[in-house]
Amino acid sequence: MVFSHFSRQHTSKVLYLTLCVLLCSPHERLAASSWETWKSPHFYIHYHASEHRTIQAVLHRAEQIYSTISADVGYTPSAKITVYLCPTRACFQHKQPSLHKVPGWAVGVAYPALNRIVMRSALTLQEGRYQIKPVEIFQHEVAHIILEQALAPRGGAPRWLSEGFSMYHARQWTIHGQRTIEEVTLRNNFLPLSMLVTGFPADEQAARIAYAQSFSVVSFMLNEYGQAIFHQFITNLRHGMETNQALVSSAGVDITRLELEWQASLKKRYSWFSYLSNIGIFWFAGSLIFLLAYFVKRYKVRRIHQQWEEEEEYDD
Repeated sequence: MVFSHFSRQHTSKVLYLTLCVLLCSPHERLAASSWETWKSPHFYIHYHASEHRTIQAVLHRAEQIYSTISADVGYTPSAKITVYLCPTRACFQHKQPSLHKVPGWAVGVAYPALNRIVMRSALTLQEGRYQIKPVEIFQHEVAHIILEQALAPRGGAPRWLSEGFSMYHARQWTIHGQRTIEEVTLRNNFLPLSMLVTGFPADEQAARIAYAQSFSVVSFMLNEYGQAIFHQFITNLRHGMETNQALVSSAGVDITRLELEWQASLKKRYSWFSYLSNIGIFWFAGSLIFLLAYFVKRYKVRRIHQQWEEEEEYDD
């Protein structure tokens, strides 16, 4: 995954992206065709007629996703969210209202101020074998819309909170993310949350750490402090409290204490033994020991046979 760096000025006012690496064809075009619209209590979802079967999972789960995220935030948007599900890159670019289009490797973008989501529903053959998951992208962008609208009066959410919350609801926790947070934990190389308020690092490796930490912190807050406290934290932010004050008022801990408790929980969970096991070093070492034992035993057997042969020759 490639991460882009956006300033707070841009992210709070314009858009949020779901990103991935794509090999895109510059000649791709979408032929003019009919669109269909699915209406529900909270969405207008526009999709290409040929994609009806592909996006059934999104249509089937849209309201459930909306309800779950709204419950976690404690906020319900006043207007319906308009969603465009685009099967091609040309369509994806065309449906973006901004004059500055998102990069070609983006697969989803949310515009909280406009109540709009534009996302890919599939990739073309020219874009490689990478398969996107429309439901995950939808969850991620809906989470951005609801959280950012809830915190719009204060200028939006801290970046670590916005990205972590969206990843949490989209269940975008991969083996690579887990390995990243393991390595950070074992090396005690955490990025302070104070560095992840207005944006993420431009450096790719540092950005990977920022995304992994954001998911991990939000997951810790919801699992350890509970939904009610998380609601109160969001409510405090909506009422204009700064992040540290909002956390103290809701959970009884400040940002520094939150980070220490979260890091302590990770250090209890991860060890060098588990990390090396996960990356296969112990399997390799075990195989090497087995092979060494085999060759040692084989050598001893050959030596015994040689001794027998020597003894027989001596007796003769």
